[in-house]
Amino acid sequence: MSSLQNLSHLSFTDRHIHLVPDVVLKPIADGCLSLQHMDLGACMFNDEDIRYFLTKKQTQLSSFRSKLCLSFESYKCLTQCKNLEHLHLDTLGHSSNNASSNIKLLRNLTNLKTLMLNDLTKEEFRAVPRLFVRGHLSNVTKLGYIAYDLRTVVKNCPQLLELTVRGTKHVLEGGFKHIGNCKNLRCLSLSGSSEVTAKCLEYVAADISDSGFTGNNFHLIPSHLVHLRELVIYACRVNDEVWDRLLKKMPHLKLTGRYVVGDDD
Repeated sequence: MSSLQNLSHLSFTDRHIHLVPDVVLKPIADGCLSLQHMDLGACMFNDEDIRYFLTKKQTQLSSFRSKLCLSFESYKCLTQCKNLEHLHLDTLGHSSNNASSNIKLLRNLTNLKTLMLNDLTKEEFRAVPRLFVRGHLSNVTKLGYIAYDLRTVVKNCPQLLELTVRGTKHVLEGGFKHIGNCKNLRCLSLSGSSEVTAKCLEYVAADISDSGFTGNNFHLIPSHLVHLRELVIYACRVNDEVWDRLLKKMPHLKLTGRYVVGDDD
């Protein structure tokens, strides 16, 4: 390991190995003195070794990613990495009885800038908005999660630059009414959501609260989300004239995704 003292980034892949031997993580923790960015991928590690690594790198780790379940003990060690800035977790696998308390531990990561949560339990996702109330995690500028409450997040996160969200029509419409609070938003991704309708995006465009509002008003986006540079949507039915008007107003906006051309139901 002496030859890897200057290694700063390490990423594991299950392409060639899925079960990592127990003798791997501890020497990495002890020998890679400059390691700040760790991606465990979907590989399986001994849980004791994960805890050892996280404890050893507690003040050094800047980014961490894992696609497999972390035990609650390892998760607690992770939330003690006070200098962590970027966190990607696909799943936690914790008991739903303590979902709120489990998620709340992420508040310890006061320097967090990126938080991407992909496959938590429903109860854990429901607890995510509570992370941001009263100014907690105010440094997070990139957020991704499945929303059961989008309104609380956008009202408490004016600093967001990138937002990736999935949710039901009701949740998205309720949250998008207040999306104008995220005035510095640069990228809005609605990928993977089957209930993003043109009406949902009207709220994004106009930042209005009148639920009776009708028509396609993407062209109003420039007056509310002036820094928006990329809009990613999937499974959305939108009239193609809407895109023409929006691109005319915002020629630098990048539109990507799969959507159905036509009137919204």
